[in-house]
Amino acid sequence: KQWYQRRVREVAGDLSIPLVAHYTNNHGSPRSVHNSVQLPLGLAVAPSPPEKSAAYKITIETNKAPVNLVELFGEVNCEAHGGQPACIGLSFYSGETITVLAAKNSQKYRVQSDSFPGLHVVVQYFI
Repeated sequence: KQWYQRRVREVAGDLSIPLVAHYTNNHGSPRSVHNSVQLPLGLAVAPSPPEKSAAYKITIETNKAPVNLVELFGEVNCEAHGGQPACIGLSFYSGETITVLAAKNSQKYRVQSDSFPGLHVVVQYFI
């Protein structure tokens, strides 16, 4: 076995990958099966300190109380900044950092970064 690691210089805009299987059925007819799989966020990011300012900011309002961000992004094994589960940082392996904040008294989240494609990947977890 030989393993290859691709050096990523850009943030993937989506963590889903297409899967296609081609086969021949019992009657000799060719068939194809198409599906897509969502890769875990932990394959693209690692925990990092959150950043205070960013070029792009998205505010998400909900009708439910904010959830614990450490639990929401549990597959990344991140720790809350300052011991509070209301602020976490995620760093893509290409270097871009995403900061996620949960408001304490309102039902809002803020996702911010200097990388617009990175925002898309993280905002998908709220939809």
